[in-house]
Amino acid sequence: MACGLEVRPPFLDHELLELAARIPSELKVRQGRTKWILRETYRHLLPAGIADLPKHGFEIPVDQWLREPLRDMVEDTLLSAASPVAPYINVQEVRRLYERHRRGWGQHGQVLWSLLMLARWAERYARRR
Repeated sequence: MACGLEVRPPFLDHELLELAARIPSELKVRQGRTKWILRETYRHLLPAGIADLPKHGFEIPVDQWLREPLRDMVEDTLLSAASPVAPYINVQEVRRLYERHRRGWGQHGQVLWSLLMLARWAERYARRR
């Protein structure tokens, strides 16, 4: 994953998956609570209440990053005429979208992030030498 972030690798270990497959269902779900055995196993190691929190995704502040800390990268990598993806995208339309996002006139972070990651990937792997 050259340009991504994965936070689940310990739960993708094949030996752990095989063990989980052998655990009886009543230890996995109890009174409607999922991951019961996992929560109970680590309850004593976690701060109070953490083991009882509902499941939620891992979100990164892409919208905020694109507005300021990554602004130079967006402009140099994605919005430049020399961008490796410039022949494949409408740079003027992406620039318009980026300006709207940067000024807070819309939430276009996911689209812009995807385009930025594509451009960064292309810089590294697809640019002709």
